Amino acid sequence: MRIGLTVIATITFFQQVVGQVATVDYAVVAGLSHPETFGVVIKSPQSEVQSFDLLVDHGVKMIRATAPLNVLLPAEITMEDYKANVDNVQNPDTWPGWNRLDGGHSDYSWAIHEAKSRGLKTLLSISYLPQWLSWGEGGPKPFHRVPKDWEIYQEIYKTVYQRFRNDVDMVGISNEPNFMGIDGSPYLSKYAAYKDMFRYAAAAIREVDKDVEILGPEVAYQWKGRNGVRPHPENMAFVRELVETEGVPGHLLNGITYHHYFDGVDVDIVRNLTTLPVYVTEWNASSGVGHNTPPNMSGLESLIWVGDNLIRLLRQGVNGSCMYTHYERPIDSDLFGTYAWDRDRSKAIPHLNMRAFRLLSKSLGLGEGKAQVAEVSGDGKMNLLAATNSQKEHILAFTNQSLGNNEVELVVRGLIGAKNVDIVYYEASAQNDATTPTRRERLAVNDDTITLKMTVSGKAIQGIKIKPIKHML
Repeated sequence: MRIGLTVIATITFFQQVVGQVATVDYAVVAGLSHPETFGVVIKSPQSEVQSFDLLVDHGVKMIRATAPLNVLLPAEITMEDYKANVDNVQNPDTWPGWNRLDGGHSDYSWAIHEAKSRGLKTLLSISYLPQWLSWGEGGPKPFHRVPKDWEIYQEIYKTVYQRFRNDVDMVGISNEPNFMGIDGSPYLSKYAAYKDMFRYAAAAIREVDKDVEILGPEVAYQWKGRNGVRPHPENMAFVRELVETEGVPGHLLNGITYHHYFDGVDVDIVRNLTTLPVYVTEWNASSGVGHNTPPNMSGLESLIWVGDNLIRLLRQGVNGSCMYTHYERPIDSDLFGTYAWDRDRSKAIPHLNMRAFRLLSKSLGLGEGKAQVAEVSGDGKMNLLAATNSQKEHILAFTNQSLGNNEVELVVRGLIGAKNVDIVYYEASAQNDATTPTRRERLAVNDDTITLKMTVSGKAIQGIKIKPIKHML
């Protein structure tokens, strides 16, 4: 698709990336970015719910919260007890696990209403099973198994969804089935087992709501295991099982979710299999928020890594993404966190990495609506984002990952019809929180061309708006 305005940007680095040239052509639309790219997974306690105001202030547009059935439901019952409704167990108000903090797989379903009331889009992930409903036992995740009784399984999924229906935009089915145990069950493969688990759960939700978006398989693609960081392309078989099953795509399945840790996120691994929307609903340098694994820490390394990954996801046009995870850490911690909690004032204090969200989502306007992503070539490791936001402003964003400053020159051509342009510069760094511009300038356009020169601070994310003025001032 071609549009009326042509802009070509040439960027040359004189220090760490000497002589690098990148070209931006706003006349060639490479794709669309989505505001839901600016999402987080909720792992904060309900007592610190005011930290959600920090998310809104920094341009977060979406949250993912989990409802773990193994935590919610009573553990010391049998399937017969449930069927007979012993002690009114079929009434979710009697379930003991609501809001329970139980390690990494706690109940965070309370976050759905709180997020929706603040105008955020919501994804509720319903996962796992109590032992009494599961085939087999033990294993690395004994709560992640195949259900023995599909009728009870469907009733529970329906019950949980109904509880949050008014505040849920999307539902995810059974987190990371690649870690599921199938021993003792009738299934010979996890792929076949998950396909049925998804179909039964999605069908139950569809009985309640014909329109809510249902996502799966929430599969893990890349993470750090015993053999280091490596992708697991075999897990894309979970996607194939769903998209190749008649009657599932479109009706029961409205989008694909997967998880990617460390570098190299590439949503084409899913787009090669389906045209359904793609969501990366967990991403970070590691899922181990308690591990001191660079850059899975706070400070400048986290700021730059998070900014670079958001730019990558925006360039790829992912339909939504959630950084793992919204989590409290002291400001001076070297471990990953998004905020510190001031208990005296019941207020969240943002970590530096949240400035990446603010710059891209708010200052550059990419969180306000879909943006047209322009074609970029020659940028190499620079990872340059060029887009036209929903306010029809041209924007540029990139990171300086080195410690030293970089002298950058941009030649912007094709400003057809513009006599002048207003240039607004933003920076997310230790010194600048991306709230207000660091510099403004107005340049005359000569032969449809301007040249921008700037010094980009070390360990900073640079954001630029270009606003053409088509009349003489």
